[in-house]
Amino acid sequence: MSTYIELEIVDVQNSQTPNDAYVLILKEKMGERVIPIIIGLSEAKTIVLVLNKISSRRPTTHELFKNLVDALDYKVSKVQIEKFEEGIYYSNVFLTNGTETKVLDARTSDAVAIALLSQASLFIETSVLEEVSIIPSHYTTNESSDDDDELMENEEYDLFIDHKIKEMTDEELETLLQGAIESEDFELASKIHDEMERRK
Repeated sequence: MSTYIELEIVDVQNSQTPNDAYVLILKEKMGERVIPIIIGLSEAKTIVLVLNKISSRRPTTHELFKNLVDALDYKVSKVQIEKFEEGIYYSNVFLTNGTETKVLDARTSDAVAIALLSQASLFIETSVLEEVSIIPSHYTTNESSDDDDELMENEEYDLFIDHKIKEMTDEELETLLQGAIESEDFELASKIHDEMERRK
């Protein structure tokens, strides 16, 4: 039987890539482990707006989803990150109307944005957390200098990505490379390509 650990949404950072990609930082609620997830501009915009309590002029796609759920007398009860395969996270959004629960498959970036908007709890399957999490050496919850306020140093994030790429099989790398190209994450695509060339 799967067990889950609650997460909290900490920050959205620039991914230092030349495209509209950002790093969503999730952290276990009762610990120090951190999960970095690459997300797009749309999801990043929603999360940043909600975290900073800023109202958008017109409903975003995620706000429209929440409004539709509310109109149908359901509510988002929780979001769970279920697995991590070939560089992709898989998540479920749980909707309930008090007597019935529906489970929707969703991209993790969308699911997290919806959870934040709905003030719903966010969980991750324990084995997935153990597989993908890191403990940043510069992570701190206390007041610190500007340099130490970074939840994850860019070099540390790059090392994490490099390590995960080296662990993947050739087939997983090919799948991840296609996804990186489709999402225009050319920096990640370059890292994957270099690893594939190194193995020849």
